[in-house]
Amino acid sequence: MKTLRWFISAAISSGIFSVLFVVVDAGTLISALLGGAAFAGGALLFAPEKIDPSFAAAAKDIGIDPKQIKGIISGGKKKIKLMKGFIDKIDDAEINTGIVKVAGTAENIFRNFQKDPKDIKAARQFITYYMDAVINVLQQYSAIPEGAAGRKDFRKKVIELLNTANTSFEKQLARLYEDDYLNLASEMSVLEKTLKSEGMM
Repeated sequence: MKTLRWFISAAISSGIFSVLFVVVDAGTLISALLGGAAFAGGALLFAPEKIDPSFAAAAKDIGIDPKQIKGIISGGKKKIKLMKGFIDKIDDAEINTGIVKVAGTAENIFRNFQKDPKDIKAARQFITYYMDAVINVLQQYSAIPEGAAGRKDFRKKVIELLNTANTSFEKQLARLYEDDYLNLASEMSVLEKTLKSEGMM
């Protein structure tokens, strides 16, 4: 794969140099400089994607490709950014407070995913459904003009949804932390048994 990367980069560089030097008659120096730049650009473009080692380890446990884990986390961060973007679009302090709370809890969940990717399997519904549902409702509300019929009733539903969503997100986060605590307790129990069996306790 690495050899192919350099071969493609060299081919691009050679092609650029030939076109500039022979066809355009740009001169040796300019042709060589731009050909070299094309080689460097090709090397960067075809460089293998870096994957966090913890993602590779987690992938074996949960049966998800490491690149997919990376995509889930980066996609979640984009959704959080999109969610926060509605703060500038919606001129309503109560709704904006709700958005800040939901986005903040979601950020904590994705920090947990970054630290412990195995938790992704337990929280897949959160990733695939709940965040999209919140974003979809905020999009609908932001598109309703001020003073439009039904806007006040919809506003109440949005506030209720944000409160419910944040409560659900917090419960999800607590479960993920609890899972971490259970894993730690299990590890400590094994360590304790090992120490006792070795006569160290």
